[in-house]
Amino acid sequence: MHMTEKEIVTSFRQAKNRERQVAILAQLNACTTGDIVEVLLKNGFTPKDIPGRYRKGGKRDRKAYRKEHQVPPPKRDTKTGKMVCAECGILFDGKCNAVFCAACGQRRREKWEKERRQREREQRAAERAASGKKCADCGAPLKSKLYTYCADCATKRKRESQRRSKERKKG
Repeated sequence: MHMTEKEIVTSFRQAKNRERQVAILAQLNACTTGDIVEVLLKNGFTPKDIPGRYRKGGKRDRKAYRKEHQVPPPKRDTKTGKMVCAECGILFDGKCNAVFCAACGQRRREKWEKERRQREREQRAAERAASGKKCADCGAPLKSKLYTYCADCATKRKRESQRRSKERKKG
């Protein structure tokens, strides 16, 4: 290598486009991008800091993606040359790797988006539970840091407060 490890790390850290910078550093040092990535990892960068195309296991091949997401291979009608939707079976104009028609693709995207939002909600709930703020009465994790009591305890306390108030009025 022509540059020292410190120079490589500094150049990568200051780069606006880190993905291009890895390739540039590899060219400047007459080595592979894998060598540059090794230097960066050795000098304090985490795999998340490395651009996806250079990260080991960062980008998956199409077959692995299709298997994981249960997407069948694309099919083309031999007579018309149009693509056949894997879900509903209709013929549609699509590129060579198109598997679903526009309507089925939209339904799948909406389903994935709904599942993604649900996972995010569950993750945020887990983070809140781990954040440490708990109900002052029962110790259950709270929905927000603004609350002092969980919903059940808040209801019980409100009823108790109303009962005491009525007793005071009666004398």
